[in-house]
Amino acid sequence: MTITGDISIHTQNIFPIIKKWLYSEPDIFIRELLSNAKDAITKRQILAKRSGSQDEVVTGLIEVAVDETARTITISDNGLGMDETDLQTYINQVAFSGATTFIESLEGSGDTTDMIGHFGLGFYSAFMVADRVEIHSLSCQPGAVSAHWECEGSTAFTIRKGNRESIGTDVILHIGADHSDLLGVDRIRTLVKKYANYLPVEIKVNGEVANVQQAIWSQPTSGLTQESVMALYRDMVPGQPDPLFWIHLNVDYPFRLTGILFFPQKVHEMDGNQGQIQLYCQNVFVSESARDIVPAFLNALQGVIDCPDLPLNVSRSFLQQDSTVQKMSNYIVKKVSDRLQSLFKEDRAQFETIWGSIGLFIKYGMLSHDTFYDKIKEVALFKTKQGYRTLQELKSSSPPADASGSGEAVPQLVYSTQPDSQTAIMATCEEWGYEVIHFESALDTHLIPLLESKESCKLVSVEGIVDGHLSESQPLDEAIKTRIESVIQGATENVQIRCKGLADSTLPALVSQPEFLKRTLEMTKAMRRMSGEAELPMGDETLVVNYNHPLVKVLDQWIEMGHPLKDELARYVVQMGQLMNRPLKGEESRQVLTTSSALILALSEATLNPSV
Repeated sequence: MTITGDISIHTQNIFPIIKKWLYSEPDIFIRELLSNAKDAITKRQILAKRSGSQDEVVTGLIEVAVDETARTITISDNGLGMDETDLQTYINQVAFSGATTFIESLEGSGDTTDMIGHFGLGFYSAFMVADRVEIHSLSCQPGAVSAHWECEGSTAFTIRKGNRESIGTDVILHIGADHSDLLGVDRIRTLVKKYANYLPVEIKVNGEVANVQQAIWSQPTSGLTQESVMALYRDMVPGQPDPLFWIHLNVDYPFRLTGILFFPQKVHEMDGNQGQIQLYCQNVFVSESARDIVPAFLNALQGVIDCPDLPLNVSRSFLQQDSTVQKMSNYIVKKVSDRLQSLFKEDRAQFETIWGSIGLFIKYGMLSHDTFYDKIKEVALFKTKQGYRTLQELKSSSPPADASGSGEAVPQLVYSTQPDSQTAIMATCEEWGYEVIHFESALDTHLIPLLESKESCKLVSVEGIVDGHLSESQPLDEAIKTRIESVIQGATENVQIRCKGLADSTLPALVSQPEFLKRTLEMTKAMRRMSGEAELPMGDETLVVNYNHPLVKVLDQWIEMGHPLKDELARYVVQMGQLMNRPLKGEESRQVLTTSSALILALSEATLNPSV
């Protein structure tokens, strides 16, 4: 047997759901009721224009009156108004949208692009803060009679003749005891500024204008001035230094989206969540964050995005994911990358001056967004001692290397993760023909394998390059090798010693570290730093002592003659090798000073008294 029918809904249970679960914040009632008032004004203006009665096209006005004594908030507009039939149609039917019905009646006219409402539920947000709600309204229809609607938050309502004398609507909220904080003029003015600051209609709170009204982001780019854009920025983020530059978003197909994005003066490594891109719909504030539209790497930016086509849920508080959201995200990425490309091409010198502020977010974008990577790779900069270089410039000037034993010669790029403390070893690399890239951000170590996979190049740390240059001029006598390694090994801790007669005699000792181990250690260190964890100990190091350096030859002579300071000199050789690779910390620094002092004192005494 087949049974069909309609699902039964117990209407008495609807209001508790609306009051407690539909909206995320109680103060959203201001947004919803002001949006309704704006739509009512827009409807009246459209109907007046279509009828040819230009004299009847009113200048919109919304007035909010706070009466602390009466415990009421009244929102009044001079929109098209309602009669008894309208009240029963649009107010008594939950989720019946007057805006949607109005738009459908004028479909194809092009007059309805400023309408806000869609769901027909916004009015009932009033019951989140009010125990009783009244409506006094007078329709703009000829011969209309004022109507009064009243409800105490149940399914019961009363409609009778009203007392409003001018066309429009008053919504009177009798505020509940739990929301007494709303009965302050300053509090309501703050909420108006938050939710409706850019609604294109004047809103007064107890007689004073409370909103800016003009949303400059909806204007054509040609109509924007630097002064007006900066005024918006200072209004949104007061007290912050002016941004480096800004981008205007403006598209009307296949979706409608406008906005302005600002690039702040400085984006630090841990500041990725400090931006503020506010989300609007038809100039009405929706959310402090546009993260569902903007890719994560752009979260550090500031600004506003306004999209009437946002797939919002019925509370207009949250996005519902669909293909439109992804298209919007791709459009924003394209606009950002296009702007960065134009800045680079128009004035590279200026682009280099701001790279310190924008480089981090660009690297994050390259790591996390393939489309952004492809668009921005030609203008991404890498710092070296000589200045900023693009990847292509570095590849064209670097010696080739065999890529992973494949036999294919690819450019070999050299980098340092501690450029301030590795100046000596970096200078040696430059003598070998390499321009060393300064990788100082935690993201850089993650960028290395990505560049290698996409750009036909090989990246090697300065330690790895040194490891590859440890070629011997000739095999060292095993007796000499054992003698030196034994003394140096006994004079230090946590260091593995190897002695070689290197072809390059400029360095007394070098830390040898295979590239794969270097990357593993650096990525671990970066992850622990980003998570706030303490760095792990360095662990054992392998130090290659260069017998062909004069200082090591002196050490060998001191060993043979049993010089009392041979251990100090051995320790000093180790410390010189470590200093080539990294800064010394704590006890290591004290030991360097002690060893250096002892050696200098001995040499001084030998100079003053040659017989010693």
